[in-house]
Amino acid sequence: LVTAALLSLGYSAHAQDQMSVRTNGLSLLTAITSALQHNPSILLQQKQVDISQGSLQEISGRFDWTLGSYAGLSEDARPIAEADRDDPLQTKEDKTINQYAVGLEKQLRSGISVSPNVQFSQTDDRNEVNPNRDDSSVNFTVTVPLLKERGREATAGDEMAARATHEQSRFELLDTVAKSILQTGQYYWNYAACAEELDILIKTEDRARRLIEDVRKLIAADQRPAADIDQLEANLNDKTMQRIVREQLLIQAQHDLGMAMGLSYRDIDYLPRPTNTFPVFNMHHLDPDACDESFLNAACPRRPHYKAAQQAEESARLLRNFARHGKRHQLDLV
Repeated sequence: LVTAALLSLGYSAHAQDQMSVRTNGLSLLTAITSALQHNPSILLQQKQVDISQGSLQEISGRFDWTLGSYAGLSEDARPIAEADRDDPLQTKEDKTINQYAVGLEKQLRSGISVSPNVQFSQTDDRNEVNPNRDDSSVNFTVTVPLLKERGREATAGDEMAARATHEQSRFELLDTVAKSILQTGQYYWNYAACAEELDILIKTEDRARRLIEDVRKLIAADQRPAADIDQLEANLNDKTMQRIVREQLLIQAQHDLGMAMGLSYRDIDYLPRPTNTFPVFNMHHLDPDACDESFLNAACPRRPHYKAAQQAEESARLLRNFARHGKRHQLDLV
C-alpha cells in the first residue's frame, strides 16, 4: 500500500518537487518517490513483468476457440470417349461444384479437443436430368487422449509454468521496490549524517581559527608565550584535515543517493541538503530468549524474494512434468 501510494504521486508531483527542491531542500519522501519512478532496476524489473505476461498470453492463446472457414469452386469439363457414352449426344462431362465449410476448434486444458463444423456443397451436373443437387452435413468431433497429452499438466503444463513465472516476476518486482526503498533511505540518512557532521566540523574549525587569532593578540601583548601558537596551529590543521575528509565523504554520499534516486550526473551535482532530521527512537529491551524460530516462520511467508523462489521452483517442476508427458506414445480416442 505504501508503494502504491508513492507511485500514485505521479510525474507531475515529482516535477513540482524537483522545481522547489533546490530552495526547500530534499525530503525523504521526495527521494523515495524519485527512486520509485526513475530507478533503473525497478524499470527493468517492470519490463520483465510485461515480458512474462506476454509469454503467458501467447501460450494461453493455444486454448482459445479457433474459427476456420472454407469456400471452393470446381469445374469439371472433359470429353467422353465414344465407347463410354450412354447418350450419343453426350460428348463431354460438364459439372460445377460449390463447396462451403465453417468450423470451430478448441483444445481443452484437460487434453480433450472438440471441433464442431458445418459443410455445404452444391453440385450442378448439366448431364443429369436433375442437374442441381445440394448436400450438407454437421459434424461434432471429440478427441480424447489416452496416453500422451492426457491431463492438465500434460496439456497445459507450459501454461501453468508460464503463470508461475509471471507470479515470480511480480514478486521480484516487489522485492526490487522494497530494496530500492531501503537503499534510498539508508543513503538519505547517510547523506544527512555527513551533512550534519560537516557542519559541526566547520564550526569547530572556525572556533580553532578564532582561538589562534585571540592567542596571537595575547602574544603581541606579552600575555602568552609565543610557543603556544604552534600547538594551536597544529590543532587547526587537524580540524581542517577532518573537514576536508568529511567534505569528500559528503560528495560520495550525495552521489550514492543520487544514483539510488535514478538521477543523471548533472542533477546529482545540484542535489540539495536533506531536510528531514534524525528521529528519536524509544528503544525497549528485547528478551533474547524471545528470538526463536517463530520470528523466522512469520517473516519468510511475507518476503517477496522467498515467494519468488517458491514460484521459480513450481515453474521448474511443471516444466519437468510437461516434458516427461511429452515422451509418451500418442493414442487417441475419436
